[in-house]
Amino acid sequence: LQSFSKWAESLDYFTDALDVLQSINSDSTHPDIVQVNKHIDSCALPIVMLVPRTSPNRLRLKNAQAIISSTASFSLELCSHPGYAMVRVEDKYREYSHGNLAWEFVQVGVGLRESA
Repeated sequence: LQSFSKWAESLDYFTDALDVLQSINSDSTHPDIVQVNKHIDSCALPIVMLVPRTSPNRLRLKNAQAIISSTASFSLELCSHPGYAMVRVEDKYREYSHGNLAWEFVQVGVGLRESA
């Protein structure tokens, strides 16, 4: 949705838009308010952390079997949180090495499926 380096700036603009809509007494179910809230959700990526397997807050991938059995691209959409997916927080991969091991990685968070 937004350029990776513009997440915070985008959040400010969407929050301003929400303030304007609320100042003209738009109802919380008004389509414009619903859309702005979705955009705000897409800018505020929750931190992912390990929880017990039985936690109601655990993340479960919708296409887990496809990920296990494929080397092709796949969706990181969540079945545990409908409408959400694992999304990239950065635009470039980083390199990390420890001893003889080395790999590339990119940070991810939970965001709207459309942002994946």
